[in-house]
Amino acid sequence: MVNQDTKSLVEKIKSCANCVFAASIFGKPEHINFDHDITYYIPPPNSCSPNPWPSGGVKYNVDGEIRDLLNIDYPTSQVMDVYQNKQQYSFSLIAARVIDEQDDNDIIEKKFADLESKMWEILQCLSNCDIIVLPGVQVTREKGTFNDKLVTVNFNIDLDVYSYCIDPEC
Repeated sequence: MVNQDTKSLVEKIKSCANCVFAASIFGKPEHINFDHDITYYIPPPNSCSPNPWPSGGVKYNVDGEIRDLLNIDYPTSQVMDVYQNKQQYSFSLIAARVIDEQDDNDIIEKKFADLESKMWEILQCLSNCDIIVLPGVQVTREKGTFNDKLVTVNFNIDLDVYSYCIDPEC
């Protein structure tokens, strides 16, 4: 059993996100300046991606490349069982993609579907013996959020984890 805390959970989410998102940011979405503070970079090649980094880190869209952002909001948690060191964390994960003025509803629907698929990959990556994604994931979809230039898919998830084991036999 691996002891989990906020730092290790955020690192795990970021690790899962590196495979499918160009960038991930930990913080309150309302404190992030989506116009100026974010560059939507493709991650460098890693074990998740067989393709080399084609753009060399060019900002925004390059033909054939889609760059998305994952925002990990500050979690809340509740101690569920002191004696078994079980804690339940609630995270809000917001996937965002830039939209263009000419995007019609078909394109927006496709962007929602693409972002949802990436979020499911993160949930599957998170699920293991030490982290349990609880049923009841709430999903919301929005167009024109933050800087009016994004579509977002927000997954509100609850994770059961074992935290802060103080028993030497743990």
